[in-house]
Amino acid sequence: MIHCRALTFRTVFSHVSAHKLDYFKWDELTRPEQLNEQCDSGAKLAIYNVDPDEALAAQPFPLEPICVYVNQGKEKMTSDTGERIRFHCHYALAKEIFARHDILSPAAFAQVDWPNVNIALHGVPRCFQLWACKQVHNIAGTNRRLHRQGQRSSPLCPSCLEVSETCAHVLMCEEENRVQCFQMSANNLESWLKSVGTCDLLEEYIMTFVRSRNSKSFKECIGGTRDPLALKLARSQDRIGWRRFMEGMISKEFCRIQETQRRLGRTHVSGAKWAQSLSVKLLEMTHGQWLVR
Repeated sequence: MIHCRALTFRTVFSHVSAHKLDYFKWDELTRPEQLNEQCDSGAKLAIYNVDPDEALAAQPFPLEPICVYVNQGKEKMTSDTGERIRFHCHYALAKEIFARHDILSPAAFAQVDWPNVNIALHGVPRCFQLWACKQVHNIAGTNRRLHRQGQRSSPLCPSCLEVSETCAHVLMCEEENRVQCFQMSANNLESWLKSVGTCDLLEEYIMTFVRSRNSKSFKECIGGTRDPLALKLARSQDRIGWRRFMEGMISKEFCRIQETQRRLGRTHVSGAKWAQSLSVKLLEMTHGQWLVR
């Protein structure tokens, strides 16, 4: 098809999304998508079978000026490679740091939808990015931290005055105004989920999990369903945990389920855009708890 200008019949081109097997089963793909996956697999196989020690004549790429593989050969880059290379370097570095500081284990880290979380964080103001980083790493200005630095007379939570204030406590303080603020934020999240055409069951699972305030696992929130997609989502998100979920670290299974909703014509919002917005909405809920201290 490279020399398609020489064909004797009229051709019509249309875009076919790539890498669909990352999100869907083979029999769920359209025929053009299946053919695209077969061509892609054949091209990769040809590259892998080349003997690196064999001297091959340099040939120009007819369609791509340069081809770079990252993520152990699973991801191909053909345009500006700078941003993608930086992402994969930062991914490896963050994975190591999160494990060292007991933020997320390597297994839990791998469950987070980092491509969409990364895009989401790059779309918020710089000060909000800094706050999110401090919240996740437990270095935000809580009374406990400031007390250790000699800047507060007491490490207690300024709202409940019962326990030492930590970044985790800010999310789960039971003081009346804090609880009321959390409930209002949860109601706003629910309204947003409805407005963007979220899958009904997904909306129910998310809101039950959010309102549990770390008292239930995601698996408990989905009830006794035997839906394999829901069970896979529950296992994934439970590895990440409730607190990290409220800090924007959502499972990659969310995007896959919501993208199916779009493919069925029930929403115009792509799974990726939806996941990015969800990550920010959850972070905004957590930030709201700081505003009522």
